[in-house]
Amino acid sequence: MVAENAVTGEKIHQSVEMVVLATGMQPTAATESLPASLKLNSDGFVINDYAAGGMFAAGCANKPADVVSSNQNATGMALKAIQTLVNR
Repeated sequence: MVAENAVTGEKIHQSVEMVVLATGMQPTAATESLPASLKLNSDGFVINDYAAGGMFAAGCANKPADVVSSNQNATGMALKAIQTLVNR
C-alpha cells in the first residue's frame, strides 16, 4: 500500500492485509433542515444549482471527500461564484 501524508507530501509504503480508507460521512442536512433553500440529493448532500446562482456547496457539503479534493473543489466553487457575479 502507498499512502501520502496530506500535510508533508511524504509517501508511506507499507504491506498490510486490510486498509480502511475513510469512515462514513453523513451531512447535517440529512437529519436537520438548513436555514437556506438548497436542493439536496437523497443522502442529504447539496446539489449545486448554477442557473439559480447564489450559494454553491463545496467539499463535504457536496459529497464525501478528502482534504485535497475539498480544497480543489472549494477553489472551483469560488471561481464559479466569481463567474456568476461577472455574468449578471
